[in-house]
Amino acid sequence: RAMNQSDMLHSAHAGLLLYGLRQWREARAAAQRSLEVNPEFNMGLWMLAATETFDGRPARGLVIADRAVEIDPRDPYVHLYRRVGAYACLAQGHFDEACQRFLAADQMAPDLVPNLLGLITASHAAGDGDAARHTAARLRDIAPEFRVQELAALPDRDGHLSRLRL
Repeated sequence: RAMNQSDMLHSAHAGLLLYGLRQWREARAAAQRSLEVNPEFNMGLWMLAATETFDGRPARGLVIADRAVEIDPRDPYVHLYRRVGAYACLAQGHFDEACQRFLAADQMAPDLVPNLLGLITASHAAGDGDAARHTAARLRDIAPEFRVQELAALPDRDGHLSRLRL
């Protein structure tokens, strides 16, 4: 019963369904339930944006991610909302915009591996090898033990994002 009243629990459930179980339809429904409880809950919007983006609707995901940022640009998790917007741009082939969004996420939460990996990928896809190499060097300095092989793949249903290669 309590879960029916909690925007946070519905959002967390959506995250588990999306990232852990790769159940896009169920994740979307959980994120939407979160927003039924609280239409202005930016973490619910974030999960809905991620679900839309990774389920092949990145244009819709981008609009929703931007709404999550607009609700409270000072939210401590706004870098997550910016990052999912950047993934939406990558999925649409808007590589320069993806770079800008990953940069913004990195400025808000410096030195997080997912932001740096996104920036490396977007920079490379945009044809800016120097920026990709510079960011890769930063990543090596910050996390020398990091190995790409250790990452779980993004829950990208159609594989569009996984086809972008470094």
